[in-house]
Amino acid sequence: MVIIELHDTEFKGHKYVISDLVDLIIAKRFELIEQSNNAYVFSNSMIN
Repeated sequence: MVIIELHDTEFKGHKYVISDLVDLIIAKRFELIEQSNNAYVFSNSMIN
């Protein structure tokens, strides 16, 4: 399980908005299970 606060950011010249970051985490086989404002909770799909 991952609990993370996300914000728009830039890394190596590439801008990421929150939805990009959520998509990247989901692509790593995590499932979004809860969200409140900028706080997100992801569960590892391999465990479920």
